[in-house]
Amino acid sequence: MTFRDVLDLRCQMCLIPAPLEESARLERIGVPLNMTVANAPACLFLTGGATKLDGMNVRHVTFEGVEIHYDGGATILNDLSFVDCKFVFENNGNARRLAFSILSPSQTVKFEVLHE
Repeated sequence: MTFRDVLDLRCQMCLIPAPLEESARLERIGVPLNMTVANAPACLFLTGGATKLDGMNVRHVTFEGVEIHYDGGATILNDLSFVDCKFVFENNGNARRLAFSILSPSQTVKFEVLHE
């Protein structure tokens, strides 16, 4: 199975709603969104543009062709995939640890920094 096959499968899974506690998240840490709904998308795909990971809680998201910025601040990342992305990181310990996590053999990224 190729990585593109995995992405196609994930895309099909996104069409199925998931319980809120298992659903995709893209929100500021400590500022949960849509807490009154029972179900939400199982995963999210973001294509193009740019985003910053500092201060974010991100779960079950695939970034494709996105410029990813990270300065080493607090972040919660769980089950992320990156396809043809550009990374702009500060040269510090947290940013280096995230870079190593992204470059690991795993197909998804899990990473957490709870303080800035």
